[in-house]
Amino acid sequence: MKRAITTVTLARVVTYSLLGALVLVAGLNAEIWPLSAFRLFSQLRTGESVTWEVATVTGDGHVTDVALPSASSESSARVRGAHHVLPRLGERPVPEQRRVLGSYLRAAGVATATVAAVRVYRVVRRTPTNGRGPGPVLRRRVHLEVRW
Repeated sequence: MKRAITTVTLARVVTYSLLGALVLVAGLNAEIWPLSAFRLFSQLRTGESVTWEVATVTGDGHVTDVALPSASSESSARVRGAHHVLPRLGERPVPEQRRVLGSYLRAAGVATATVAAVRVYRVVRRTPTNGRGPGPVLRRRVHLEVRW
């Protein structure tokens, strides 16, 4: 004898399916609208924003900013999530710091032969109101320096 699907059973299936999809999207850190717009609501909107920048330092003290690949480039897989990784990189062992920063340098096409150190900067910018490009830098401080 076939059992008819009740409204309660159907509601449970739909509820569990939606919750499972939300957990899956969150676990994969995916931004698939409408299942996730977490980034839109996950930070306080103010007149300032924080970004993270990487720079190399040569033996004579010359500092060169490293242009990390854009999200659309082939090398971007190596630097994806830099805004999550770089703030906490100082908590990791030095060999892991070198490995992570080395992958960023390789993705940016930087030769490490003359590099004496790699710096991670915490940069505070004014949030642009016109939506074009990054705003002006208000503060920039060394967050981490790793000797190479």
